[in-house]
Parts: sequence; structure tokens; C-alpha cells
Amino acid sequence: MEYIFYLFIILVIWHFVYQAILLPSFRLKLRFEFFSLRDKLRLLKIRYKSDINDNLYHYLHDQINSNLHNLHYLDFGLLYEAYIKLKNDSRFNKVVEDRMNLFKNCQVDEIKDIHSEIADLFLKALVTNSGGWTIYIIPPSIIFLLFKGIKNLVNKITFIPERDIDKLFIDKGALT
Repeated sequence: MEYIFYLFIILVIWHFVYQAILLPSFRLKLRFEFFSLRDKLRLLKIRYKSDINDNLYHYLHDQINSNLHNLHYLDFGLLYEAYIKLKNDSRFNKVVEDRMNLFKNCQVDEIKDIHSEIADLFLKALVTNSGGWTIYIIPPSIIFLLFKGIKNLVNKITFIPERDIDKLFIDKGALT
């Protein structure tokens, strides 16, 4: 029983250290990367003026600002909600497709790179904000994978002929 208590103490300490000490620093770094990306986008708009569609520019600019403003909300829960909305809302899908078409028509490759960098930073934020949960998710995942591997091995063992199983027992006995 005391081991469970110690385990909970360790989990509490981990969660505190991650949420209160590490995560704010990680988020600050991400904020600076978003600011740098926004500056890069603005310079591209100045350099290429009419080659970059105004709607596309404003979409990217607003996307970066939205990510900056909502950085602490970017987690797997949000990803799941977006998945459900994309799956069920045809109007929402139309908006997304229209924005995707803006990219297809854009001739400036650096703009496509900016969008890719926004997605990469979004993913970093997603992983960073969900990092406190890794201690809860990784051990059960490892146990699940080990159990699955053991189950596959047991399934194969059940197909080994009896004489070969006997040899395994004899070899095991010889080793001990």
C-alpha cells in the first residue's frame, strides 16, 4: 500500500515540475518561433507584394496570431475536436478546402514553407502541452505492447508440435 502512496507522490512531483517549471519555458520558446515566423511572413509580403494573395496572407497571419494567443490550449483534446468537426461539418470542410486551394494557386514557394512551419510548430505545441501526460500514457502503452507481443508468442507456441515442446522443456531443465 505504501508503494502506491510513493507512486502518487512521484506523479504529483512530476506533474508539478513539468507544468510549473518546464512547460512555461517550452511555451516561451514556441512563442519566439511563432514571432519569427510571423516576421518572415511579413517580409515575404513586402518582397512579393502582388504575388501573394491578400486572403492567403491574412489567413496565414491570423493563423500564427491565433496559435500565439491560444498556445496553452493546443493539445490532443483540441486535435480530437477538430477531427470530429472536420468529419461532421460540411460547411467547415468547405472553408478548409477553400483555404487549401489558395495554397495550390500560390506561386511563392516560401509561403508554402511558412504553412509547413506553422504546422510543425503547432505539432510541437501539441506534444509540449500534452507532455505532462506522458508519464500516464507511456507505461500503459509499453505494457499493452508487451502484452500484445507475449500474446502473439503464446499463440505461436500453441502451434509447436508436442515433441518440440518436450525438447524445450528438456533444454530448459538442462540449463538449470
